[in-house]
Amino acid sequence: MAQMTARWLARMIVPAVLMALAGCGATPVQGGLHRQSSADSTHHDSANPIAQPAVFQEVNYTAAIYNVGERWPFVVFDEQTGTVEVGPMSLAHERIIVAEPSLFASKQARANWRANGSPGVLLSPSDPPREGDVPHFSFLGQGVPLGYEEARNLSSDPQTLEQEVARHVSPRSPRRPSARRMLEAYGLLLGRAPLTPGVRNAMYVDTRHVAGARGCGEDTDLLGRRGPGVCVKGEGMTVELLLDRRTRAVLAVEQRLAARSPLYPGLRPGTLVESRMIVRARSPH
Repeated sequence: MAQMTARWLARMIVPAVLMALAGCGATPVQGGLHRQSSADSTHHDSANPIAQPAVFQEVNYTAAIYNVGERWPFVVFDEQTGTVEVGPMSLAHERIIVAEPSLFASKQARANWRANGSPGVLLSPSDPPREGDVPHFSFLGQGVPLGYEEARNLSSDPQTLEQEVARHVSPRSPRRPSARRMLEAYGLLLGRAPLTPGVRNAMYVDTRHVAGARGCGEDTDLLGRRGPGVCVKGEGMTVELLLDRRTRAVLAVEQRLAARSPLYPGLRPGTLVESRMIVRARSPH
């Protein structure tokens, strides 16, 4: 039901999103799939001397979990659309709107919500937009913040790039981050961050070399966009990067349950619990 609603949502939101972003000159994120030559793979690509903001818009579908470990746990699915503009100093302005009413994961989830006294956690499109500035925006959402300048100055050598991203994802651990977290990080950076062309190429190479990563065939996101996927399983989840076959742009970063989990009560293996769908992105070259 939630996924059918999301596909209906796409017909309503995506045309308006594309028209709005077309007006500001947005273009799809693009990238190649080849290694850098030895002549240009051992240095960091220099940033554009006239730094332009990075702008991206995404539709986020998320399983929101409440009262885990208590008597009446429940899960609802939320859909929100966010527009983010990130300046060269990593000062970001973001605007988030609720795209669809919250949907209960099951009848039991609704019953448990009522047993809890019907708390006011459900979202509605009538809710006012949440808008504001983020002083130190990170394109990763985990670990040490990776902002605008850090993204522009990543190495274009695949091996060095992997090490740099790993240090941001898991800075205090002597062990390399899990394959699941690394693939998720690559997907978010490729979809959102102002990467130079050389870094973008190197990062596509690295996605294929994440331990356990495999091609997982053609798939379709909740907005109806189809393309090949790269998947890795770990820590009870399967992460998938869904790519545009023509441009190699990241369409979505998705996570599904690989097994039943007490953190997601009542949800079956294979359930989509998060999808970050990149609608459009504009990044300096």
